[in-house]
Amino acid sequence: MSQRVDIGVDPGVPGDVQVALASALEQQAQFLVTPIVHPRYRRLVAPQSATQPRRSEPLTRSDLLLHSGQWGQQILGKLSPWLQLDSPHDTVRKSAEAAFRQEVQFAAHLALHALLLPAPSERCVNYAHCVNQSVLQYPALQLWVRVLLAPPARATAEQAAAPAAVPGASAPWECWNRLRVLCEAHVALGAVLELGPDLPEDDAEIERWCGEPLRAVLLPTAIFMTNKKGGARSC
Repeated sequence: MSQRVDIGVDPGVPGDVQVALASALEQQAQFLVTPIVHPRYRRLVAPQSATQPRRSEPLTRSDLLLHSGQWGQQILGKLSPWLQLDSPHDTVRKSAEAAFRQEVQFAAHLALHALLLPAPSERCVNYAHCVNQSVLQYPALQLWVRVLLAPPARATAEQAAAPAAVPGASAPWECWNRLRVLCEAHVALGAVLELGPDLPEDDAEIERWCGEPLRAVLLPTAIFMTNKKGGARSC
Protein backbone atom coordinates (compact mmCIF):
# COMPACT_ATOMS: atom_id res chain seq x y z
CA MET A 1 0.00 0.00 0.00
CA SER A 2 1.45 3.35 -1.01
CA GLN A 3 1.89 6.01 1.63
CA ARG A 4 1.90 9.77 1.21
CA VAL A 5 5.22 11.54 1.78
CA ASP A 6 5.08 15.25 2.58
CA ILE A 7 8.02 17.48 1.73
CA GLY A 8 8.90 20.61 3.68
CA VAL A 9 11.32 23.50 3.15
CA ASP A 10 13.45 25.05 5.89
CA PRO A 11 14.74 28.47 4.72
CA GLY A 12 16.36 29.18 8.09
CA VAL A 13 14.84 32.39 9.44
CA PRO A 14 12.47 33.84 6.81
CA GLY A 15 12.10 37.59 6.79
CA ASP A 16 8.46 37.29 5.73
CA VAL A 17 6.58 34.13 6.69
CA GLN A 18 3.83 34.69 4.14
CA VAL A 19 6.29 35.09 1.26
CA ALA A 20 8.38 32.12 2.45
CA LEU A 21 5.30 29.89 2.67
CA ALA A 22 4.12 30.91 -0.79
CA SER A 23 7.60 30.18 -2.17
CA ALA A 24 7.65 26.75 -0.51
CA LEU A 25 4.27 25.86 -1.97
CA GLU A 26 5.43 26.98 -5.42
CA GLN A 27 8.30 24.49 -5.09
CA GLN A 28 5.70 21.73 -4.62
CA ALA A 29 6.41 21.47 -0.88
CA GLN A 30 3.58 20.80 1.53
CA PHE A 31 4.83 22.79 4.53
CA LEU A 32 7.33 25.40 5.74
CA VAL A 33 9.71 24.99 8.67
CA THR A 34 10.14 28.23 10.61
CA PRO A 35 11.19 29.30 14.13
CA ILE A 36 8.39 29.96 16.58
CA VAL A 37 10.34 32.96 17.89
CA HIS A 38 12.66 35.05 15.69
CA PRO A 39 16.28 35.02 16.93
CA ARG A 40 16.10 38.81 17.34
CA TYR A 41 13.57 38.22 20.11
CA ARG A 42 16.08 36.33 22.24
CA ARG A 43 15.30 37.49 25.75
CA LEU A 44 15.91 37.11 29.44
CA VAL A 45 12.67 35.64 30.72
CA ALA A 46 13.43 35.09 34.40
CA PRO A 47 14.58 36.23 36.80
CA GLN A 48 14.37 39.93 36.09
CA SER A 49 17.30 42.09 37.17
CA ALA A 50 18.35 45.72 37.03
CA THR A 51 21.19 44.91 34.63
CA GLN A 52 19.08 42.69 32.36
CA PRO A 53 15.47 43.88 32.51
CA ARG A 54 12.75 42.11 30.62
CA ARG A 55 12.12 43.37 27.12
CA SER A 56 8.86 45.15 26.42
CA GLU A 57 8.58 43.93 22.82
CA PRO A 58 6.12 41.19 21.82
CA LEU A 59 7.23 37.58 22.17
CA THR A 60 7.25 37.02 18.41
CA ARG A 61 5.44 37.80 15.19
CA SER A 62 1.68 38.21 15.09
CA ASP A 63 -0.45 35.09 14.91
CA LEU A 64 -2.60 36.91 12.34
CA LEU A 65 0.05 36.66 9.59
CA LEU A 66 -1.50 33.35 8.52
CA HIS A 67 -4.96 31.91 8.99
CA SER A 68 -5.58 28.97 11.30
CA GLY A 69 -5.58 26.40 8.51
CA GLN A 70 -2.15 27.52 7.32
CA TRP A 71 -0.67 27.44 10.82
CA GLY A 72 -2.08 24.00 11.53
CA GLN A 73 -1.39 22.29 8.19
CA GLN A 74 1.46 24.13 6.45
CA ILE A 75 3.79 25.23 9.24
CA LEU A 76 6.26 23.15 11.26
CA GLY A 77 7.54 25.27 14.13
CA LYS A 78 11.10 25.22 15.48
CA LEU A 79 12.09 25.84 19.07
CA SER A 80 14.79 28.45 19.72
CA PRO A 81 18.24 26.76 19.60
CA TRP A 82 19.79 28.88 22.38
CA LEU A 83 17.79 27.33 25.23
CA GLN A 84 20.13 25.58 27.69
CA LEU A 85 17.68 23.57 29.75
CA ASP A 86 20.39 21.56 31.50
CA SER A 87 22.77 24.43 32.20
CA PRO A 88 24.52 24.21 35.61
CA HIS A 89 23.83 27.92 36.09
CA ASP A 90 20.48 28.56 37.77
CA THR A 91 19.75 31.85 35.99
CA VAL A 92 20.45 30.42 32.53
CA ARG A 93 18.48 27.25 33.21
CA LYS A 94 15.44 28.99 34.72
CA SER A 95 15.35 31.51 31.89
CA ALA A 96 15.51 28.66 29.37
CA GLU A 97 12.69 26.81 31.14
CA ALA A 98 10.45 29.88 31.08
CA ALA A 99 11.24 30.53 27.41
CA PHE A 100 10.59 26.86 26.58
CA ARG A 101 7.14 27.03 28.20
CA GLN A 102 6.33 30.27 26.36
CA GLU A 103 7.25 28.87 22.97
CA VAL A 104 5.43 25.57 23.44
CA GLN A 105 2.37 27.43 24.69
CA PHE A 106 2.45 29.71 21.64
CA ALA A 107 2.81 26.69 19.33
CA ALA A 108 -0.27 25.17 20.97
CA HIS A 109 -2.09 28.50 20.63
CA LEU A 110 -1.37 28.47 16.89
CA ALA A 111 -2.70 24.88 16.73
CA LEU A 112 0.52 23.70 15.08
CA HIS A 113 0.66 20.03 14.25
CA ALA A 114 4.23 19.69 15.53
CA LEU A 115 7.16 21.58 17.01
CA LEU A 116 10.76 20.70 16.13
CA LEU A 117 13.10 20.55 19.14
CA PRO A 118 16.94 20.62 19.21
CA ALA A 119 18.91 17.41 19.58
CA PRO A 120 19.23 16.22 23.20
CA SER A 121 22.60 16.23 24.89
CA GLU A 122 24.09 13.44 26.95
CA ARG A 123 22.87 15.32 30.01
CA CYS A 124 19.18 15.86 29.29
CA VAL A 125 17.30 15.20 32.53
CA ASN A 126 15.79 18.68 32.79
CA TYR A 127 15.25 18.78 29.04
CA ALA A 128 13.21 15.58 29.36
CA HIS A 129 11.34 17.02 32.34
CA CYS A 130 10.26 20.06 30.30
CA VAL A 131 9.30 17.92 27.30
CA ASN A 132 7.31 15.50 29.45
CA GLN A 133 5.37 18.36 31.06
CA SER A 134 4.56 19.78 27.62
CA VAL A 135 3.26 16.55 26.06
CA LEU A 136 1.01 16.05 29.07
CA GLN A 137 -0.26 19.64 29.04
CA TYR A 138 -0.74 19.92 25.27
CA PRO A 139 -1.65 16.42 24.00
CA ALA A 140 -2.64 17.70 20.55
CA LEU A 141 0.85 19.09 19.89
CA GLN A 142 3.49 16.71 18.57
CA LEU A 143 7.06 17.29 19.76
CA TRP A 144 9.64 16.16 17.22
CA VAL A 145 13.22 15.83 18.45
CA ARG A 146 16.03 16.47 16.01
CA VAL A 147 18.62 13.67 16.07
CA LEU A 148 21.80 13.40 14.02
CA LEU A 149 22.28 10.03 12.36
CA ALA A 150 26.04 10.26 12.96
CA PRO A 151 27.99 12.68 15.20
CA PRO A 152 29.46 15.57 13.19
CA ALA A 153 33.19 15.99 12.90
CA ARG A 154 32.74 19.51 14.20
CA ALA A 155 29.71 21.45 15.37
CA THR A 156 27.92 23.83 13.03
CA ALA A 157 27.60 27.54 13.84
CA GLU A 158 24.02 26.99 15.06
CA GLN A 159 25.05 24.11 17.30
CA ALA A 160 28.00 26.08 18.64
CA ALA A 161 25.55 28.76 19.76
CA ALA A 162 23.49 26.13 21.58
CA PRO A 163 25.72 23.97 23.80
CA ALA A 164 22.73 22.07 25.16
CA ALA A 165 21.85 20.88 21.65
CA VAL A 166 25.20 19.28 20.87
CA PRO A 167 25.06 15.51 21.50
CA GLY A 168 28.68 15.38 22.67
CA ALA A 169 30.70 12.19 22.70
CA SER A 170 27.74 9.83 23.15
CA ALA A 171 26.07 8.27 20.13
CA PRO A 172 23.03 10.30 19.00
CA TRP A 173 20.76 7.29 19.40
CA GLU A 174 21.83 6.88 23.03
CA CYS A 175 20.95 10.51 23.74
CA TRP A 176 17.59 10.14 22.00
CA ASN A 177 16.86 6.88 23.81
CA ARG A 178 17.65 8.46 27.18
CA LEU A 179 15.24 11.31 26.45
CA ARG A 180 12.52 8.93 25.26
CA VAL A 181 12.83 6.69 28.32
CA LEU A 182 12.68 9.67 30.68
CA CYS A 183 9.47 10.76 28.90
CA GLU A 184 8.04 7.22 29.19
CA ALA A 185 7.91 6.86 25.39
CA HIS A 186 4.97 9.25 25.09
CA VAL A 187 3.07 8.87 21.81
CA ALA A 188 3.38 12.60 21.08
CA LEU A 189 7.18 12.37 21.11
CA GLY A 190 8.88 11.56 17.82
CA ALA A 191 12.31 11.70 16.22
CA VAL A 192 13.46 13.63 13.17
CA LEU A 193 16.54 11.97 11.74
CA GLU A 194 19.08 14.38 10.27
CA LEU A 195 21.40 12.89 7.66
CA GLY A 196 24.98 14.08 7.39
CA PRO A 197 27.59 13.87 4.63
CA ASP A 198 28.73 10.50 6.00
CA LEU A 199 26.69 7.49 7.06
CA PRO A 200 27.65 5.22 9.97
CA GLU A 201 29.92 2.40 8.92
CA ASP A 202 27.97 -0.09 11.02
CA ASP A 203 24.67 -1.00 9.35
CA ALA A 204 23.21 -1.75 12.78
CA GLU A 205 23.45 1.98 13.60
CA ILE A 206 21.02 2.63 10.76
CA GLU A 207 18.79 -0.43 11.20
CA ARG A 208 18.11 0.39 14.86
CA TRP A 209 16.07 3.41 13.68
CA CYS A 210 13.58 1.08 12.00
CA GLY A 211 12.03 0.49 15.41
CA GLU A 212 11.91 4.16 16.42
CA PRO A 213 8.96 6.58 16.10
CA LEU A 214 10.43 8.47 13.16
CA ARG A 215 8.36 11.44 12.02
CA ALA A 216 10.62 12.96 9.36
CA VAL A 217 14.03 12.82 7.73
CA LEU A 218 16.03 16.03 7.44
CA LEU A 219 18.28 16.49 4.40
CA PRO A 220 20.55 19.56 4.78
CA THR A 221 21.64 21.21 1.54
CA ALA A 222 25.25 20.89 2.75
CA ILE A 223 25.24 17.15 2.03
CA PHE A 224 24.67 17.77 -1.70
CA MET A 225 27.29 18.70 -4.28
CA THR A 226 26.74 20.60 -7.50
CA ASN A 227 27.22 18.96 -10.89
CA LYS A 228 28.89 20.47 -13.94
CA LYS A 229 25.74 22.39 -14.84
CA GLY A 230 25.42 23.90 -11.36
CA GLY A 231 22.53 21.69 -10.32
CA ALA A 232 22.43 19.66 -7.12
CA ARG A 233 23.30 16.01 -6.98
CA SER A 234 23.56 13.66 -4.04
CA CYS A 235 26.88 13.34 -2.23
